Amino acid sequence: MAGTVDITKGAEEGVFLAAAAFIPSRAALPARETLEGRLHLLPTVMRLDPADPRRYGGLAARLDLFPAIACGLVCSDGQLRWETQAPLSGFANRSHSSFWNVLLQPGRAWSEPQDEGWSRASFPFALVNPLENETYNGLALFGYRDGRVTPIRFQIEQQTAPYILQDYMKATGITDARFEAGPVSLPVPSDSFECLPWSRLVEKTGAPVLEPFDDAVRSVAPVASGIDFEGDFYLRQFFGREDQWLYPAETRLGIWSVTKSAMAGLAALRLAQIFGEAVLDEPIVDHVPELRDAPGWKRVFLRHALCMATGIGSKADGYVWRGLDEEGIAPGYRSWYFAQSAADKLSAIAADSIAEEWEPGTVFRYRDQDLFTVGLAMDRLARKRLGRTIETVLREDVYGPIGIGETSWSTTVEAAGEAGVPLWAIGYYPTLGDLVRIARLIHAGGALQGRQILCKPLIRQIFEGGGVVAEPFGDVKCNYFLTFWCASLPGGDGRDVVVPIMLGFGGNEVVLAPNAVTMIRVAKEKDPETNLHNFRDVALLGLELARHVRSLAPHGDIRADPR
Repeated sequence: MAGTVDITKGAEEGVFLAAAAFIPSRAALPARETLEGRLHLLPTVMRLDPADPRRYGGLAARLDLFPAIACGLVCSDGQLRWETQAPLSGFANRSHSSFWNVLLQPGRAWSEPQDEGWSRASFPFALVNPLENETYNGLALFGYRDGRVTPIRFQIEQQTAPYILQDYMKATGITDARFEAGPVSLPVPSDSFECLPWSRLVEKTGAPVLEPFDDAVRSVAPVASGIDFEGDFYLRQFFGREDQWLYPAETRLGIWSVTKSAMAGLAALRLAQIFGEAVLDEPIVDHVPELRDAPGWKRVFLRHALCMATGIGSKADGYVWRGLDEEGIAPGYRSWYFAQSAADKLSAIAADSIAEEWEPGTVFRYRDQDLFTVGLAMDRLARKRLGRTIETVLREDVYGPIGIGETSWSTTVEAAGEAGVPLWAIGYYPTLGDLVRIARLIHAGGALQGRQILCKPLIRQIFEGGGVVAEPFGDVKCNYFLTFWCASLPGGDGRDVVVPIMLGFGGNEVVLAPNAVTMIRVAKEKDPETNLHNFRDVALLGLELARHVRSLAPHGDIRADPR
C-alpha cells in the first residue's frame, strides 16, 4: 500500500483499525514537514455500536452525528498540539443536530517509508455532552503534505460512566477535513507527566502488598487506575480496545462529581486563603439574588452548600440519590439537569426548592444543584472583589503553579456569543496527571515551595474528618466537608484514620491516604444499583502503602513537591 491509501483506507468504513495504526512503526521516520494552521473537520455520520443506544428522554439531538468543528494546531518536532483543549461546541438540542461537543488532545506526528512524501499525525479525542460529564474516548489518524490533509479516520474505543445514555457505546467514522495555513498561538502546556510502569512499583514495595489492588479496582467497571507513591505515579491499567490505551498521560477523562473537589473545593480553599475563612460564611443570596425569594435560601451560606447541608429540599423529588428514582431521572432533578443556561438552571432550582425543617449545616443531603449554586456564587464574588472569574483564579493561582497549564471543563449553554459558566457539580475533564497534581497539593497542606496557595486550617479539618455526618458506604462511616468525603478507616493500632476521598458517579475515586499516597480509579459502572463506591479495600491498601513510607504521620507532612 502506498501514499494516502495507507493513511485513509487502513480498513473498511465501520471496521476498527489496529492500535498499531495510531503510533509510529519501528521503521518510522520524523515527519517530513511542519504543519501550522486551522484544521476544519466536517460533519459526518458515525457507525455506532450498538446502532441505537438507549437513553433517557430529554434531548433530541443525534448520537450518530460527529459535529463540524475547527481548531488551530501545530505539528512540529514529533508532537501535535492544539490551540485549546476546552470542549469545541458541536451540540444543539435539535433533532437534526449533534449530541456532541469534542475535546481534542495532544498527539504525535511522524512519517512512514511507504507514504511517498506524506506525514502522519494521530491524537486522542473525546466526545462529550455539555450537560453531562462522561467522555467517549477515541483515537484519530490523518495524513498531511504541502498544506493538504487527508480525511480523518477515527474510532471511539473507551468511555467513562454514562448517565443520559444507558448503554456503553463504541463508534467508527471517517470525516472529510480541510486545512488553512496560518500562525497559531499555543497555550502554555502542562508540565510533562510520566505514567511509570506498574512493575516499578512492584520492585519498590514488593508484590504481596499490591495484590489486593486489582480486586478492589474491579469492584466496578474500571477504565484506568494507578497509585502515586513517593512522588511518582505508577499506572496499573488504562484499558483500550486492545488492552492498554496508547495515550494514558494525554487523555482527558470525565470524572463526574470528582469535579466538586477538584474545582469547587479548590476554589473555596483558594478564596479562604485570600480573604480568610469567614468568606465561606457569607449568604449565598448576597451573590445569587435570583434565589432570594426561593424558600429557604436566605439562611444558606457558602459553607453549607460546600458541605451538602443547605437545608434545601426538592418539591418534586423529596430526596433521591444521584437524581434517579424508579422511573429514571427524577423530575425535580431533571428540570435542573436538562436546563442549558445558567438562568434556566437557577429558575429550575428556585421553582423546585423547599425549606426543610432542620437548620442549614446540620443534615447531609447530596444535591448537585447546591454545588452549581455555590460555584456560581464564588464566581460572582471573585469577579466583584478580584476582578477575575473564579475560573481564572483557579487557572492562575492554583492549577498553573502546580503544573496544570491546560484545563478543560463543560459550561452552561448560553445564547450565541455569551460565555457559559462551569457546572461545578460535574463537568471537569482532567488527565491522570492533573488529578495527581491536585492530590499532591492537598497532601502538602495547600503549600507549594514555601507559598501557601490554599487555606491550610481548612485542609487540616478535611484530614481530621470535619463536616456533616454523611451517608455511609457499606460499613465505612463518612463525614462530608468542603466537597470531600472524609472516610474513617481502621489505622491498625486501635485508632481510626481519616482518609479524604474525591468521589464521582460510576466508581471514580481519588483516595488521599496518609504520607502522600494517592490511589486513583477511573471507572464506567453504569448500573445505579452497583455503582455505589466500594472504596474501602482501595483505601485500606493505601494505608498499607503509607506504612511503607513511614509510620502514619499527620496529613500534610510530606516530602514530595506538588509539581
